[in-house]
Amino acid sequence: MTEEEKEETLEEVMAIRQDLNVLASAFKQMQKEITKFVNDMNRDMIKAQGDITKCLTELAQNQKNSETNDYLGLLLSDDLKEREIQLIEQVKQIIDMQNKQTTEPKRKKFLGIF
Repeated sequence: MTEEEKEETLEEVMAIRQDLNVLASAFKQMQKEITKFVNDMNRDMIKAQGDITKCLTELAQNQKNSETNDYLGLLLSDDLKEREIQLIEQVKQIIDMQNKQTTEPKRKKFLGIF
């Protein structure tokens, strides 16, 4: 190898390394944003559960017929569980898609072989 070829190869390696560092930084930033989003969603869900529990308590105090009160409480509780399960599944899908994108980079063919 000539001196010029060594310098070009070294420059290519340095450029690839710099590109990888930029990509790693971008992925870390996206992961931080996703984590923040999931934590905010969790906090909002907990707050919503507290608000709904408060409303159910007020409804229970205002209801005279205990059968109606129990039935409404069960309906609201079941609906919340279904929504929570759906939200958790959606978040898992988003995170799985994000992880799949970051863990399976597209490979370029080298000499048409690999």
